[in-house]
Amino acid sequence: ASADPSVVISIKKGQFASANTMQHAAAKVRSVAGADSQVLLTDRGNMFGYGDLVVDMRNLVLMRGSNNLVVMDCTHAVQQPNMGSSTGGLRAMVPTVARGAVATGVRGLFFEVHDDPDHAKSDGPNSF
Repeated sequence: ASADPSVVISIKKGQFASANTMQHAAAKVRSVAGADSQVLLTDRGNMFGYGDLVVDMRNLVLMRGSNNLVVMDCTHAVQQPNMGSSTGGLRAMVPTVARGAVATGVRGLFFEVHDDPDHAKSDGPNSF
């Protein structure tokens, strides 16, 4: 399916990866699937130190190069890894991340949602 140019290929950026790394990943897909392939790159922030994620809005702009579609994962970007038995999160920061991403010109926003995030079995602290 990835060789079909009508299929959008989605690649989610690892917390350790740079925008440049993602440009190379998109180029690799296009080298196999064709130059006209649509590649969607999703950012979710970068590890900062040992227990925090930060969003570098420059990544969103840089990943758009070479005609890539860019999406911001607004909820996973506010996770706080290494919080004991489960991952923590800063749910109140989700709207800030979303507004910043929209200001950079992303093509879409991704949100983890739950009817009762405080009681969710997964990703509750950063769910919307």
